Amino acid sequence: MHGTQQQEKCSEVYLHAVASSVGYVLARPELDHDKVDWVVSSRQRRRPRVEVQLKSTGTHNLDTDGVRYAVDLELYDRLRMVDLLVPIILVVVLLPANLDHWLTHTEEQIVLRQSAYWASLRGAEPTINKTSVTVALPRANILNPSGLAAIMNRISEGGLP
Repeated sequence: MHGTQQQEKCSEVYLHAVASSVGYVLARPELDHDKVDWVVSSRQRRRPRVEVQLKSTGTHNLDTDGVRYAVDLELYDRLRMVDLLVPIILVVVLLPANLDHWLTHTEEQIVLRQSAYWASLRGAEPTINKTSVTVALPRANILNPSGLAAIMNRISEGGLP
């Protein structure tokens, strides 16, 4: 398996672990023709859903404000759309540069490293860039079980992620 494929699969495992730990279901669209990798859904009040564009990187720019990640222009334009019934978020899973550090296992625990961050680009300004846009994922937007639950609760109440 190629390194980028390993990153992709590890990021999927991360998303599955986070979603299942708070009782949410993941579904993968049969075709990725709409820049949606996963749909997270819940049986809580109003059946909230959020679409996810999932990315991963072993070379990342994490600073005190958050993560900077470059997305292609087509994805950026899709993520900034405002007239969607189901909101979409960008999730970037940060992985250690060394593959041997991604996962450790003992009889007591399985540890996935490093972390994931999310951003909603809904309503973001158009860009004059021609190929890609570097977006900021705030450090406060960590995608862990409580972070995903908060997103789903806001959507359930009629709000945005």
